[in-house]
Amino acid sequence: MIELNDLLHRMEIEEGWNQEKFYQLLLRLSNHGSPGTWLDLGCGRGPKSPELMAMTRELIGRRPIVGLDVDARGLRRRADILRVQASAEAMPFADGCFVLVSANMVVEHVEEPSALFREARRVLDEKGILIVHTSSARHYMLSIGGILSRLLSRRAYVRLAAVFSGREPDDIFPTRYRANSALALRRGIEEAGFTVRLVFLETPLAFSSWRGRVERRVRHLLPPSMKSTLLAVCEKRRSFGEGAPEDG
Repeated sequence: MIELNDLLHRMEIEEGWNQEKFYQLLLRLSNHGSPGTWLDLGCGRGPKSPELMAMTRELIGRRPIVGLDVDARGLRRRADILRVQASAEAMPFADGCFVLVSANMVVEHVEEPSALFREARRVLDEKGILIVHTSSARHYMLSIGGILSRLLSRRAYVRLAAVFSGREPDDIFPTRYRANSALALRRGIEEAGFTVRLVFLETPLAFSSWRGRVERRVRHLLPPSMKSTLLAVCEKRRSFGEGAPEDG
């Protein structure tokens, strides 16, 4: 992939919204490789922000997209792509039928991430790419959320999470965090038969005035795992079962 290492390095060190960086990477990768179909795991009802909606339309114009999700309500509200209701841990697709598989904020909800990674490898063609963007379980906001989830009722917590995330309450799903450290994510993906490039994407919060200044100062003091999401770009190993993969 052309200049992928340089691109990921810039994404890691430059300030910006992590979701916008993820979509920019999808756009970049959609220009390369063989023609084929992109599988969007956990597609839900799609992005809400005008910037991400515009990038999604551009992606749809570049290659066919299939969206997979277990949530029927979200799929009914998604009319811009072909939709399939199924689990990412047992996909109803033939081997090698996609050139790109993405999982954007999905892995943290999955009971068995290793099954998702194995299935992604199975449905990708030989030169296919898996892109995983997921939460770091050590992120300071998730730590705060974990405390609140134990103190508040489920209904109150969901309402609060919806306010902070900008999502609808019925778009807040239970989390598992089975593979949400850099070590666990890399290990799970490599064991499924991929080589992995993994970076941290810092996640500035959209606070204004004094709250934004305080948040930036706090974030500056934290290690990457406590203020970032995890982004993994994964290529299939040609001979699954060979020695430890190289870390591009």
